[in-house]
Amino acid sequence: MSRLRILLWVAAYAALLCWSYIKLVVPRFKYQGFQLVAPHPAAVTVAIALSVALVFFLPRSFERPSSVVHWLLYLFVLLPSLLLPPFALQRSAADLITLSCSLAASFVVLVAMSRLPLIRRTARRPRPYVFWLVVVTLIVISYGAIGLEVGFHFHWVGISDIYSVRTQYKQAVGGDVLGNRGALASYLANWQITVVSPLLLAYGIWRRHVVLIVIAVVSEFAMYVTTGYKSALFAPLFVAGLVYVLRRRGRGAVVLARGVVFLTAAMLFVGLQVTSLTNVALSRLGINNGITTAYYFDFFSKNPITHWADSVFRGLYSYPYAAPYQVLISQVYAHSPGYWNGNIWADGFANFHYTGMFLAVLILGVFLWIYDGLAQDVDLVASATLIGVPTLVTLSNAPIQTSFLTGGLLIALLLLAVVPRGMFKTTKALRLPSADRAAVPSKVPRRYRAGA
Repeated sequence: MSRLRILLWVAAYAALLCWSYIKLVVPRFKYQGFQLVAPHPAAVTVAIALSVALVFFLPRSFERPSSVVHWLLYLFVLLPSLLLPPFALQRSAADLITLSCSLAASFVVLVAMSRLPLIRRTARRPRPYVFWLVVVTLIVISYGAIGLEVGFHFHWVGISDIYSVRTQYKQAVGGDVLGNRGALASYLANWQITVVSPLLLAYGIWRRHVVLIVIAVVSEFAMYVTTGYKSALFAPLFVAGLVYVLRRRGRGAVVLARGVVFLTAAMLFVGLQVTSLTNVALSRLGINNGITTAYYFDFFSKNPITHWADSVFRGLYSYPYAAPYQVLISQVYAHSPGYWNGNIWADGFANFHYTGMFLAVLILGVFLWIYDGLAQDVDLVASATLIGVPTLVTLSNAPIQTSFLTGGLLIALLLLAVVPRGMFKTTKALRLPSADRAAVPSKVPRRYRAGA
């Protein structure tokens, strides 16, 4: 019965996604590259069938942090990448079906890897002061480097102004080498937005620690007005929602899917009222990821692939273009000189076609297997929060090789290694919902009781 409820909520989300793209996004933002074509019935049917089948392969409850990652990727990246390309590309049904089947098959591989047996952790957890020392050190270094290199400006930045703020920020930090001081400040800002502040916020919410909540929210706001990254603006809302979902870990998939439907409906209502927020809201909820996959597939199935010649295999392969391929995608489909970044599936296809899609999920799968193993004796709220924001921000908007350092996945792994045991296990935390309270033992050791 719970699986059926999950399927119904996913179906509602998929319907809202397709309707909002067809009726809202395309009419208002066709000039930005969002286009609509008559879909092939066979391609749409296969995409729907695969979307339904994957629901039965995903876990119903959240027992590992990788389960949270899988559901976030499914809802915000994979599902739009399955459903939207038939409406956006003038390609044959065979091409679109091949793309859908490859996406689904690679995702099955990713989920299956999380079911491998984990290596038992034998090392003892550090004491709490080690964790807080690492966190405070990261915060001090981050704000020190950013303040020296860019400076902070505590004033509201409107949605229409974020791109100019972001341009100024990137010009200030400059460089792409870790040894460069400006580039180091950029790395630290990304880690602060996606890893450090979200963990502090989750801990503050769970412990009802108002000071920590304020510090985390102010930190994200400072990063938003300094960098122009929308992820810093929306991260607190996402973390609050994720903590709410993780409180109901036994019914996590149902609660998450239901929450995404309500969020999409709310964003749809806002988009209908305020045109300027439509692209920011609905596109970032998944539509942009689906169209990105479609356009990367369309471009690189007709043009040379890059073989990671701009990064990992720079000396092994020759890069075939005069400009970054993200710029080429933007120029061809959006008629704009900006960057159109790809998610891990889109970027994988850009580098090695279908093989690249499987290679990307294999790399991610190995990382998640290591992450799950390290998280065996850590509270799920802590381990899932550490990796939740990087999943949405990085894996949906950057290649897999960039996600580890720039996107913060390795920093999340580092902090996970020093998270103390029982960090979120306190009776001062938010009360368990009645459905889950019965699973809690009636006799609780004295050291975990309130006031102990």
